[in-house]
Amino acid sequence: MPRYVLVIGDRSVAVFDAPNFHRANALKHSADLSATLKHTYCGGIALWNGSDQLNFRLPEPLDEARWQKQRRANNAEFGLDEDQGLFVWLIPVDNANRWFHMKDHWKLW
Repeated sequence: MPRYVLVIGDRSVAVFDAPNFHRANALKHSADLSATLKHTYCGGIALWNGSDQLNFRLPEPLDEARWQKQRRANNAEFGLDEDQGLFVWLIPVDNANRWFHMKDHWKLW
């Protein structure tokens, strides 16, 4: 499955998988993603203020490598072979894991 990078303003914040760009773009309307971004902090500041533009781009090799590394670590530690919805932070986040799974309740991807 292809990977995409979530960009807020001009800052790349996470790399994740989605079947295609249209599905990745549909995440802009996900209440779960909105809540996660509003309640995750970098240096004491929320990643998203609710109004900045959310965009997506294709990953660079380093982005892809970080995602693959976390996927392998999750599989080794937790036996999680399910990678759909795996988000890996590209920036340091306060008091949070380096990754999270976004559940696809609305079949967005």
